Amino acid sequence: MTAHSLPVATAQRVLLLGNCQALSLQSALQARSQGCSPAYAARYLASASTYLSHPDAIPEGLQERFSSNEGRALLESRWLENQFLLASSHEPPPQAIILTLFHEATPLYQHKKKKYVLFVSKASRKHPDYEAWLNEHFDRFHPDPLLYLERYALFLDALRLHYPQARFLIVKRVKHLAAYAPIPNSYLEKWEMLEPRFATWVRLQKDVSILEMDRVVGGLMRNTGLTIQKIFPFLRASEKCRPSPWLRFLPYFNLPVSRDMEHPISLFWETMAQYIEEWLQQGEIRYRSEDCTPSWTALIGQYRDSFRLDEKLLQQKNVGAWAGVWERLILHPKSVYWKEIEPYASHFPADKVLFRALRTLLDLHPNRAAVPFLEGHRDALKNAATKSLADATYLNMLQQYIDRQKLAK
Repeated sequence: MTAHSLPVATAQRVLLLGNCQALSLQSALQARSQGCSPAYAARYLASASTYLSHPDAIPEGLQERFSSNEGRALLESRWLENQFLLASSHEPPPQAIILTLFHEATPLYQHKKKKYVLFVSKASRKHPDYEAWLNEHFDRFHPDPLLYLERYALFLDALRLHYPQARFLIVKRVKHLAAYAPIPNSYLEKWEMLEPRFATWVRLQKDVSILEMDRVVGGLMRNTGLTIQKIFPFLRASEKCRPSPWLRFLPYFNLPVSRDMEHPISLFWETMAQYIEEWLQQGEIRYRSEDCTPSWTALIGQYRDSFRLDEKLLQQKNVGAWAGVWERLILHPKSVYWKEIEPYASHFPADKVLFRALRTLLDLHPNRAAVPFLEGHRDALKNAATKSLADATYLNMLQQYIDRQKLAK
């Protein structure tokens, strides 16, 4: 939907609401405006439930409770004003409001008697006074993640009442495409189930423009040649993991891991800022011809390329290249076949940290197919000119892993 047009000259103030994505957009927009009009302000929100439970007034006693530096730190920038107030008496009203589909922060607490909802950091457990106060007066509150869009609509309606002259833009987060591998992760709970409903939900909203991150991602990939792995480079541990004592030596402490679709590189936000500027000036989002959601074929091709073996580096006993092989096998056991690397067994460097990575892989994914590679590595070491006590310890450990793999499936 397209909201009514507002000339950029009248947009003296733009308000961004959401989480870290709103702050990233604010930074990108400020950098482009270089201090000129419009002014961009951002507010860090916890959940629509906090405002909806006690609209337009901070509950009695909370200001005093969280007035100290210790108390404010427990709010993690989600200030009481941001949780319970929409309008501010000391700020001019915005002519445009940009909202991200922000995730609902945890933990949330609901007052046992007054029923308002409050966000306080998990760090409160380290502060006996705050922990005792929360335990006495509050219950934990768990909003239904599948009703997120319904809560968001009520929040949007409240914003319209407060700012009837403002235009609204919602930034739609990226879809959970399987090819955004490894497992795409969004901080917004159940987004993969909410996203298919989003288009229907939008049609029920009045005068709201939508900026689709998926289309901007596709255009950026085509214009720059960047892969999805370069645009969203961060991996994060999944809650369902298999801890290993050796994982502290690896980039990903627990497994399995997922791709963080919440925090792209700064170039992405700079590109998003261009579309928002155009929306402020023209009143609508104008996509380019190349702005299409990345195709499955292109994404899978990119992902497969990221796992391609560099045979020259393996032959040169490059530790980084070998570490990449183990990382790939740890993340996706079927992305590289043991038979592919078997010819390079004699080139595998006897490096302690690298061997820890190999052991982690074999602890997580025992595989009989690894035996020929391990035996080739062992035989190469036995035939080496130099021998030492360290070599003997290494070989003994290596033999143990060879024997274990022979018992694997």
